[in-house]
Amino acid sequence: MSPRTIPSQSAPPARPAALTAVTALAAVVAAAVLVLRYALRPPLPVDEFALFSAAVAALGVFVFDRLLRVVLTSDHATALRENSIDLLLIVAAAAAAIIVSLRGEDFWPVLALSLLYVIITQAGLLASWTIRRLGQGRASPAATLVTIFLAAIVAGAGLLMLPAATGEKSRFFFSDALFTAASAFCDVGLVVKDTGVDFTPLGQGVILVLVQGGGLTMMFFATLLVMRVIAPQRVAGSRDLRRLGASVVLVALALEALGVVLLYPMFAARQGAHLPTEGQALWDSIYCSVCAFCNAGFSTYRDNLTAGVAEGWQQPLRSHWQVPGVIAPLAVLGGLGLPVLLDLGRWVRGGLRGKLAMHSQLVIAVSVLLLIGGACGLLLIQRADTAGQSVGRHAGFNTAGASESDWNTLTPPQRLAYSVFESATARTGGLTVLNVSQLSDAGKFWLCGMMTIGGSPGGTAGGMKTVTLAVLLAAAWGYLRRRDDRAVLDGAAAPLLSAALLAAIFFVLLIVATTILLCMVQPKGQLFIDLLFEACSACTSTGLSAGLTGPSTGINESGKLILTAAMIAGRIGLLTILLRRIGATQKPEPLAIA
Repeated sequence: MSPRTIPSQSAPPARPAALTAVTALAAVVAAAVLVLRYALRPPLPVDEFALFSAAVAALGVFVFDRLLRVVLTSDHATALRENSIDLLLIVAAAAAAIIVSLRGEDFWPVLALSLLYVIITQAGLLASWTIRRLGQGRASPAATLVTIFLAAIVAGAGLLMLPAATGEKSRFFFSDALFTAASAFCDVGLVVKDTGVDFTPLGQGVILVLVQGGGLTMMFFATLLVMRVIAPQRVAGSRDLRRLGASVVLVALALEALGVVLLYPMFAARQGAHLPTEGQALWDSIYCSVCAFCNAGFSTYRDNLTAGVAEGWQQPLRSHWQVPGVIAPLAVLGGLGLPVLLDLGRWVRGGLRGKLAMHSQLVIAVSVLLLIGGACGLLLIQRADTAGQSVGRHAGFNTAGASESDWNTLTPPQRLAYSVFESATARTGGLTVLNVSQLSDAGKFWLCGMMTIGGSPGGTAGGMKTVTLAVLLAAAWGYLRRRDDRAVLDGAAAPLLSAALLAAIFFVLLIVATTILLCMVQPKGQLFIDLLFEACSACTSTGLSAGLTGPSTGINESGKLILTAAMIAGRIGLLTILLRRIGATQKPEPLAIA
């Protein structure tokens, strides 16, 4: 018998398809039980015993599935090792349930945590199944991306409509929930409700999960496109895709965890009407870190990072060193893209010896130039005598947090520091230290240009991408010098220039169409620059607002639907087109721009 035949004889049998379906159904039942038990106000549509029975049944299916994984294999030691965490948690949950019952205490917290674990594990299995199908070529990356985004947005909107997510005093409509869910999963940050006031901790948690899920999903598919273009041999099958997915999760969580540790002292030291608790400071730190890395402009404070300016705090949030020292770097790192982050990690581990990949060098060079150029441009354009010309035209998110003519109150060093911060986050970061509605029209238009450029391929940022700008500028420079495009673009003029033009035209047309539609549906009196600014922010997944969106602002229902569609189209439209092209041709091109 040859060595090749031995593994096939001892390989564990496949799990029955029926059991897989039943386990997935158990996760659905677990989610329904949690919604009925914790998200609805009494009286509940079902009695307590029925909920308890459904919860026990769902947990029973999960336990049976894990035990069957061990029984069906001939290598019990390996199976026990692979399922050790699940089995230990099952024993711990059973022990906790027994102790709680003997004490006569409420057993629902134990059940709820157990059901939540069932949901998380099944979500992980679903992600693994999807990646396996992508690696086997049985699923289209473009269709999978669109399906994930639409399903997540609709499910998120449904969760945000639950009474437990909005509280008793909040008046919430489906258009508001849909807008918020789309803004969160697309990592935009535009809001029509106050995140910290109109949502309960459950609702805020739903938004945070959507932001994190959207950021990870975008990084995975964008990196998949980049790697299939610049290194197709490294992304060949299911194992490579699983490794890519693990890299996305580990890098994101590691950087966000570091951000939480560094941001905690800032939120713990804030001074408002009520002193923060340790739990609230930790929650704010997690929220800010995740939103910064995912380039989403959500904040638990109505005034974003300008909180404390109008309230007379001794030290407003934007005056802490963590704002330029932690939040801005997180946004930049998230926008650089996973291929660049992995390349930088390899370079650092190698003692800063060797060279970065051409893609990394280009991305970093353009990002640095845009960071410096964007800050200098804002400083030159935003003169003190014109900074406050739009004050008071809108009241809402990012408009009510700073005193009138906020720019005029800043010292020259503060203007320099805040201009650098805005230059970093305007390219789809969304978090702001300036009252954007108070900027001059020229200043807003400058930020529109920064938003349209966006971040880099393979990251959480949106926009037409830094590489697109580099390719277009290189082609224009070669044309002016009457040089062959191939010499300028390193022998790859045709595919690069075509993709760059596609990206630029796509976003220009999307922004123009969105602006025109907003002009048609919004009441007269809205300033054109504010409508254009909002359209750019939505289409490029930025999240900055000139005052059109936000709590208690003048955007109507039609405007909400237009911006919702613009956020989704801007987030996945170009990437879907490029994924379809790569999937159809299977011919690697020299560089990706999505």
